[in-house]
Amino acid sequence: MDFNEHLHSSAACHSVKEAVISFFVRPRIEQPSKYRELIGSDTYIRRNYAKFEPVREISLSLNVNKANTELRQVSDAGFKFIGYKNGATSDIIQGINEPRRSLFTFNTLAYDRWDGYLGSTMAAVKEIAS
Repeated sequence: MDFNEHLHSSAACHSVKEAVISFFVRPRIEQPSKYRELIGSDTYIRRNYAKFEPVREISLSLNVNKANTELRQVSDAGFKFIGYKNGATSDIIQGINEPRRSLFTFNTLAYDRWDGYLGSTMAAVKEIAS
């Protein structure tokens, strides 16, 4: 059995299927739910992303020495934009608050070429930053 007959490229011209660019920033994202407005007006985000989802955070702290458990829920911990191509998720932008910083990720599940991915990511970054 030839090993290569079981390996397949994810695209015709390359083997990269997914790409992610992440930025860690300070301060925290204030009112993440307000980013929903970007999908409601004529923006790059609106033209390329079909869905906005709030991100909720649930954390559980266990203290074995004191035998207590603390459950913390944050309903507005971040946001997510989701883009679709041919009925499948193709692009995701997330903004998530962490304890001392914020994380922004720009993910494509339909990677084609670096120039196209970088250009679309930077267009989205500029809108989110403004």
